[in-house]
Parts: sequence; C-alpha cells; structure tokens
Amino acid sequence: MFLLDCQICRRQLEICKKRCLFFKTKQSTETVLNFIDNDFVTPSKKNYFDNVNPATSQVIAKVAASCDKDVDIAVQAAKRALREWKRVSASERADYLRAIADEIEKRLDEFAETESTDNGKPLALAKMVDIPRACWNFRFFAGR
Repeated sequence: MFLLDCQICRRQLEICKKRCLFFKTKQSTETVLNFIDNDFVTPSKKNYFDNVNPATSQVIAKVAASCDKDVDIAVQAAKRALREWKRVSASERADYLRAIADEIEKRLDEFAETESTDNGKPLALAKMVDIPRACWNFRFFAGR
C-alpha cells in the first residue's frame, strides 16, 4: 500500500469510499449531488433530473442539473486542487490509479449491477466487459 501524502487526495478518497456512488451503490433512489472542492453540494438552482433505468423505466436516481454557475465554481476548485496535485510524484499518482482499479475490482458485482441498471444492458456484459475495462483503463494510465 502507498502513503497518501496529498491531503486533498486522502480526503477525497475517504469521502468517496463513504458517500460517492462510485464506491457505494444502493437499490433505492439516490440523490446525486455535485462534488466540488472536496464536498458534495446542492446545485445552485436546486434542479435535478431523473436517471431512469431504460429496461424498467424506474427512476434510480435524481441527478444534479448543474448550471453555468456550478460549472464555474467547479472549474475554480479544480484549478486550486491542481496546484497540490502537481506536487504529487508520478509514481504516487500511479499508486492512486492502481488503488482505484483495485477498489473497483473488489466490488465488481456491485458496479456491474449499477452499470446494468443505469444503462439497461445485460448484467453479464457489464461483468465481463465494462467493469473489467474500467479497471484496465486505470491500470493502463498508471503504467500497469
């Protein structure tokens, strides 16, 4: 395992593990907020759109419908975060990418179910292609 020296990265990884749909899936309807400046925030205009399972027409999530103001705030936060991220060594960045791939791989079944529900595709396809490909992509950009 690697050390998380970058404070932003360490906090973001912990937040994601606890709250983000990327690391936590549920069968019930969720409200997906914007993730800006290391926090989940309500969209400025408080508008949401339905994320519908195309196979069942069931609403599986309410997703933040961001406006220009939300995008501007997110871009400014990303620019600030980039200053710290630039100071993280390439090998440590690669460690982060590998850790993400490992976490996805551990939870393959959960992610495949979510992918299938979100896109209406066969579960087997998500398990055999989509989720393994996501792991592969992270590892590829980590330099394997």
